[in-house]
This record gives sequence, structure tokens and C-alpha cells, in this order.
Amino acid sequence: MDPTPNNLKPGHAVASSVLAPSPTRRRFVCVYRAVQVCSGGHLGRRRGRHFAARPPAPNRGRLPGPYAISAGQDARLYGRQDACRYGKHVRRFDSCGSVGFTLVELLVVMAIIAVLATIGLPALKGFGKGNADAAAHRQMLDEIALARLKAISGRTTVYLVFVPAGIGRHATAITSASSLTSDQRNRQMRQLTNLISAQYTGYALFAWRSVGAQPGQQHRRYLTEWKRLADGILIETNKFEPNPGLLADEYRRSFSYAPFPFPAASSPELLLPYLAFSPQGQLVPPPIPNVTSRDELIPLARGSIFFPKLPNGQYDLTKLPDVVISPANNYTNNYVRINWLTGRASVDEYTRPKIR
Repeated sequence: MDPTPNNLKPGHAVASSVLAPSPTRRRFVCVYRAVQVCSGGHLGRRRGRHFAARPPAPNRGRLPGPYAISAGQDARLYGRQDACRYGKHVRRFDSCGSVGFTLVELLVVMAIIAVLATIGLPALKGFGKGNADAAAHRQMLDEIALARLKAISGRTTVYLVFVPAGIGRHATAITSASSLTSDQRNRQMRQLTNLISAQYTGYALFAWRSVGAQPGQQHRRYLTEWKRLADGILIETNKFEPNPGLLADEYRRSFSYAPFPFPAASSPELLLPYLAFSPQGQLVPPPIPNVTSRDELIPLARGSIFFPKLPNGQYDLTKLPDVVISPANNYTNNYVRINWLTGRASVDEYTRPKIR
């Protein structure tokens, strides 16, 4: 007679090969397959073995269905790992391996991460600064190339004008200009206020004449909008000092100054620092006696500009901004050199020795 659940006793062994094709056998095979799936096919290699089927008992782990397998016999038959794979269906036993990590391992990993961050963060910070310097160099080189191109194509002198400090004092000239309408005054005052934060960083291209203009007649116009260098980059302040540029050290000379309409082509004129390019694309020498040709240098520095404000939060147009170069004299190896003969610009390689 086939062994069935009704006559099984604890300790009896039942072979899967002798089970009769009955509902009881089908239920028994389901349990058998469930164990086989949990053990990753390991049970299939032990078909000749016998395993004990025991009736359910309190506090004993069980497989789905009416039958349960002893955890101890299952561990002996299928190994520790196979028992652990379906351990939620059988009673857990002490021989199962741990799947977590200890507090010591966690602390070791955190210490390794802290050491790597300490080593890598300064390098990443310097990498970001290097990218900002390279971007500022590229921006200035592109603007100089654009000014030279417009001078050649327009057959006129093109000026690269910069925003100096103290432009807020120009507000009086704008508000009192009789040639401007009320709308023009308001628009130019808003433009002037926006350029307060562009001191030492802003620039634009300007031309007094255009192609086809009659001799002696001016057609003054800005060829570009006012632009700025990236945040944290500025033109070193000694280029804006009001000296005539007669210093022997070319790295300490200031820009030449000339009157230009500011901030728009219809505005009153204001003395602005500039560089000029001739219709041949060459750099125009400054209006200094006995100076016919010389290169120009633009020092770019990393630093911060602090603009004084009024109690209501608006910029104080009567005060000069405070500039902090950090680190000090970092502009001494960040020069852009413009060749006077060709008008082409490049990063100056001779500025590696620091200027004291």
C-alpha cells in the first residue's frame, strides 16, 4: 500500500519514486518541487535519497501545504546554503551564515571615504579654478579676434572699451542731457545701473564710423552689447589707473583713455579705457609722443568685487567698489598679449616669473 499522509509517522522515510499518482502524491510533489526550487536544483541530484515527512507541529517551520520537513534533516540532506535559501519556510538554525556587515566594517569604509575626500577635494577645487581661468582667457581672445575682424570687414577703427570704476558719477550727465528725451534718460539710467556691477569686468565694441559714411561724418554705434567676464574673474585694477601709460614696465601700464558715449551710442560722453584696432587689423598705438608701436597686455585676475549699497538695497552710485584679489598678485601669470603688428592675441607665456 502506498504511504499517504494518513499513515505517515515521525521518522518514516518516503521515496519520491514510489509515490502513487493520487491527489496526495500531487500535493507531495508540489512540496518536493518547492524544495527543489529553493535549493537551486540541488535537490534534483539527490532523487535517490529519502527524506522524512513529519506532520505539522507547534513552533516548527513548515513548507506551504499540509506537510513540513524537519529543519535538521533538511540541513543534513541538502546542505547549509540550500536550507538557508528557503529558511523562511523552515526553522532557522545556528549554522546558517550571516548576510550583513558589522559595525567595524562600516566604520572602516567610512574612514576610507573620508581619506579619499580629503585628498581629492583640494585637487578638484584647483581644477575648477583652472577651468575658470581658461574660460576667461578664451573669452577675451575671442572678443579681441572679433574686434579685429570687424575692423577689417568694416574698414574702420574698432574700439574695445572697458567699464572702469566710478561710472555712477556719470548719472548726473545723463539726467541733465538736453538732447535726450524722458524715455531715453530712464532707459539709459537703467542701463547705467545694471553696469554698476560690471566695473572691472565689462566691455563692448564701439565704432565711430560705418561703411559708406561720408567723410567727416560720424555714425557712432556699439557693435555688441555690454558683456562681462565670468564670476570671480576681473581685469586687474592697475590697468584702470589714470596714468598715461608711460611706465617702462609693460606689465604695469594702464589702458589709454578717450571720451566715448556711455552707456549707449546716444548718451553723453565719458572717459573710458580702450584698445583700438585699425582697418588693417593692427593695434593702434596710444596717443603718446614718440610711441609708434607696442604690444598691449590685459591681466586677468581671480578675486571679488564688493559694491557699496544704500539702505534701500540699491547701488550707491557715488562710491567706488572694493576689490579683493585672492590670492594676491595672482594676475601675474594670467596675461593676454596683443601683438601690435598683427593685432592677434594669445596667452602671454613670458609672465611666468612673478612680478614683485
